[in-house]
Amino acid sequence: ELRELGVTLHVQLHSDRDSIPDVPAIYFCAPTDENLGRICQDFQNGLYDVYHVNFISPIS
Repeated sequence: ELRELGVTLHVQLHSDRDSIPDVPAIYFCAPTDENLGRICQDFQNGLYDVYHVNFISPIS
């Protein structure tokens, strides 16, 4: 189903991941300090071409 929508790979946020610099990343996660830290680390390491961050609850 996801592949039909153009999603070719899904991985856990805190797993070790290789850089895929020519593809966009879409994040769906809770807005925790730990998750935000990992997303910032991904930005700094340039893992993906474009980043779309979506939180499952409001940021407080």
